[in-house]
Amino acid sequence: MPKHLSDLIHNDFIHAGDIIFFTFKKNTFYGTITEHGFIQRTKHKQESIFGTTCFDTLTRWTETCLQERLQEYNTRYSAWRRVKHHRTGMSLENIHNKMVQKQLISQRHIEGARLQQLVRLQQMETCELKTQLEDAHQALDKWHDWWRNHSGNTPPPVRLVSPPAQSPKEDVEEEDVEVVEAPDTPQTAVWFPPGKLDATAVKNMDPRAIAAYVHAFFT
Repeated sequence: MPKHLSDLIHNDFIHAGDIIFFTFKKNTFYGTITEHGFIQRTKHKQESIFGTTCFDTLTRWTETCLQERLQEYNTRYSAWRRVKHHRTGMSLENIHNKMVQKQLISQRHIEGARLQQLVRLQQMETCELKTQLEDAHQALDKWHDWWRNHSGNTPPPVRLVSPPAQSPKEDVEEEDVEVVEAPDTPQTAVWFPPGKLDATAVKNMDPRAIAAYVHAFFT
């Protein structure tokens, strides 16, 4: 079944006015999604190109950009996999897969090829989430090493507070993450992650505290 941007709009996965983009050989092209799933207002290097022309498919849009601006005529370009949604950072292929997965789950009776498709989509989503978790652990390890190299035994400015053990039948309020003021020296304005962190601990952390110290680290 062919894919259409209008399907993503009608199912509220993207919206009219959203920006999409793709990059080819360090050249980035931007476009705006219209109400009925067309693409217009194309830009390249901050310059508006193609005037008021609207494109009805991602393939026509990407091919026109590559051919008329870069003189690339023999390029096999997978538009749905390469074009990304600016607001979410996801490829339109991934967004479309999520839409299909939601539609399949909503069906009461599913079997055969559609059941296999749903299982495949869920496996793909699991793989992506696992990769994100692995990348997060690697980033935490790098921050951990950076802190030890620059601060030695100095206590970190933020400490993770593990939530108390909860009984399944008891409602216990979650504890807030304790935030400690960072020292005056610039090198200590960094969040110190523990060596190992599981997914449950991550969910109970205050994202504002993490964002503040990660921002300080990279700026």
